[in-house]
Amino acid sequence: MSQIKSHIYLHPAGFDHNTGPGHPERADRLKICQDITQQFSEPKYQTCIKILQPPKAKIPDLLNAHDQDYIDDLIDINDQLKNSDKHIIYDSGDTILSAGSFDAASYAAGAVIQAVEDINHDKCRRAFCLNRPPGHHAEPNTAMGFCLLNSIFIGARYALDHTIFQNILILDFDVHHGNGTDTMTRRYADYKMNKTGHNKHSIFYISTHEWPLFPGTGHPKDNIPSVVLNATLEPGTSSKVFRTLYDDTIFPAIENFNPDLILLSAGFDAHYRDHISSSQLTDEDYHWLSDNLDHLSNKLCDGRIISVLEGGYDLIALEKCLTDHIRILSLAET
Repeated sequence: MSQIKSHIYLHPAGFDHNTGPGHPERADRLKICQDITQQFSEPKYQTCIKILQPPKAKIPDLLNAHDQDYIDDLIDINDQLKNSDKHIIYDSGDTILSAGSFDAASYAAGAVIQAVEDINHDKCRRAFCLNRPPGHHAEPNTAMGFCLLNSIFIGARYALDHTIFQNILILDFDVHHGNGTDTMTRRYADYKMNKTGHNKHSIFYISTHEWPLFPGTGHPKDNIPSVVLNATLEPGTSSKVFRTLYDDTIFPAIENFNPDLILLSAGFDAHYRDHISSSQLTDEDYHWLSDNLDHLSNKLCDGRIISVLEGGYDLIALEKCLTDHIRILSLAET
């Protein structure tokens, strides 16, 4: 029996993404992540956990998820804001751009790519990308919901294009629907069908989210088998309802897909302390989910998991749940 080797990726460029006073997606979130990495830097973890700074994602990798015009626009605005302490509202009101934002998002995407590379080359089997800003709301051609670049989909496409992995699962347990990842997954499935006549070497996106809640997308009526599975939870969802949904629907769907690699859009904002939603999940629910994902990944894909931080805006809940999430998945025995 040996412990699973894990990598944790965090880049300080995330602190340079200036969202201004009073914004929920604030630099304090990354400070919590930095404090967590200090905990896992202790000597007792050195045999199984390695803390790394990721590289910046390259433009061609960004274009696997986003349109050229959108990336050009982000770069142009970044150049205009350079050497300035100003920040601007980029979309309908909640996504901010400052001089450091594009670099921060590029390092976030680079973290997921590096995690894919390291797992592909057997340097680790579990990886945690403690990213800021988050990414799952970013659409092909627009920022949205605090998100600029869709890091997890960029990583999924990189995995398909550059590794042995052929079936990539993205499980999104953020309280909000990852509309950007949903859109990109559908678009990629259409591309594969048009080019090859099949959807082999595929990405399967599963999201469980409170509905109706921002962004108001992700209704199950639009599901596509083995492409997109959206499962909604009513406002005020309890632990029992959440766990029943996973036991009866989500875990069986993952087993049926039989992924080579599991990517998690890990949002902790369904916690009862987090005022961004009305869901009532607890520390124990996230512990339960992490434990089940540990066992499921060991059964299906040799334990290969990449967890990418998305939401989680109550700092106490974020620190507790994220620390526990990393500990469970890193210190599991194989």
